[in-house]
Amino acid sequence: EIRTPLNAIVGFSGLLQNTDDPVEKAKFVDIINENNDTLLRLLGDILDLSKIESGLLELHPEEFDFVQLYESLFDMNKKRWANNEVVFEGVNPYSKCIVFLDISRLRQIWTNFLNNAIKYTAKGKIIMGYEYVSNGLKVYVKDTGRGIPDDKRNLVFQKFEKFDTFAKGTGLGLSISKAIVDQYNGKIGYES
Repeated sequence: EIRTPLNAIVGFSGLLQNTDDPVEKAKFVDIINENNDTLLRLLGDILDLSKIESGLLELHPEEFDFVQLYESLFDMNKKRWANNEVVFEGVNPYSKCIVFLDISRLRQIWTNFLNNAIKYTAKGKIIMGYEYVSNGLKVYVKDTGRGIPDDKRNLVFQKFEKFDTFAKGTGLGLSISKAIVDQYNGKIGYES
């Protein structure tokens, strides 16, 4: 998983040095940037997994307006993953929602669910939203992707589980999300 983006970065950096075509240069730079992001996410996941397994994952809760986090994630994802075949919608039920949580870990959890929805939804709709339920904040992503086979349901939050070997990623995102939620004594789940 580390070699693939690293090879792309090295390979396209070499090609970039040998072309004068501005269109080709722009294409190579986009590929390099995409693989930089992939590599950084991968290394971040590996470091988080290491912290989780050694019991050193720390949460840094702070008070913030959850609506602002929602709006920034929604805008970023709507721009970043625009697909003509998929409608990206949001559900923002409140004008203000003050919480005391680790904002970066909450962003990480939501992004992991969004990445999976985007990865496995070729047509239809992706909806990200949240609501106050049973004295807690429920954060969710709904999609019209292919779903999870019944025989794989118990593996969703396991480390290194990928249901499509050709999809990008390591299969760590949801297991890391579960560890974070568990540390908060929260609940995490899905319906297929």
